[in-house]
Amino acid sequence: MKYSQETYEKALASLAELREQSTSESERNTIDFIAEAVAEKADRDVLNPTPLIRDQQQTAVPRWISVDEALPDDSFTVVMAVVYASNGHLTFNGAYQFATYDRADGWNLDDYPAEFDRITVTHWMPLPEPPEGVAVDAKLE
Repeated sequence: MKYSQETYEKALASLAELREQSTSESERNTIDFIAEAVAEKADRDVLNPTPLIRDQQQTAVPRWISVDEALPDDSFTVVMAVVYASNGHLTFNGAYQFATYDRADGWNLDDYPAEFDRITVTHWMPLPEPPEGVAVDAKLE
């Protein structure tokens, strides 16, 4: 449940008054703990309600994974990769490219199959799921 800023301020003032009247260290520690929890909740609810939304968005967005940490599980899964490669005519220096990874053949750049002798990928991330509920008739007429 969310409360107004005034409600949180009154609660914290009451806790401060209760702490002053307290006679034991244990009671004061308990009151301090409760006051800290109330202040944190006030920050989330009243002063800055957007971090929770931002946190939910961040968990929905894939993160960059170092190739030293892990490689894609399935062969031929399309991912976004940070690529370093050159074929004499075209150079990628930290470019974002769609790529697939196969344990036997390594990395393949989807837009440039077999054009590069050596492809170095430092990081990759899975592509997000497509939007739900979108139906498009893609038949060519």
